[in-house]
Amino acid sequence: MPQTPEKTGHDTILLVDTRLAALRRTGELLRRVGHHVIETGSFQDAKCALAVESPQLVISSLRLGPFNGLHLVHLGRLADPGLAAIIISPTGDTVLQTEADRIGATLLVEPVPTASLLALIAKLMPSGSQTERRAGDRRSVCNSGFAPERRVDDRRASE
Repeated sequence: MPQTPEKTGHDTILLVDTRLAALRRTGELLRRVGHHVIETGSFQDAKCALAVESPQLVISSLRLGPFNGLHLVHLGRLADPGLAAIIISPTGDTVLQTEADRIGATLLVEPVPTASLLALIAKLMPSGSQTERRAGDRRSVCNSGFAPERRVDDRRASE
């Protein structure tokens, strides 16, 4: 289940990684600099955290079992179109970069220098930018059966 420490009054970050050590290390770093961090270790837990919390930023590992961080961003934006996103990948390629660009997410390739990550977070989360979402929108995110979006070309081929 998502781990939610007490809110510090700063913007909220949803941190998602299936690698427990990386999740804890990054979560601790972000809390030390004053962010409210919700840590989740799976796509399903992150989906429910999106429904309960109103994060301004999602930082997700690319690989999340059968889904990935880009799927999570799509899902989060159903309830909050302004949700900022950082996807961290062990490798980079042009297709992945194109997909991240298309949905407005920032793609970072590991290892990510701490100073670079913190500077990017500061850029993406101007203080006081918290957006309220309707409770119904949040519930629908957690309760929805999520299927990855098919590309337009895929839809045309099946018609």
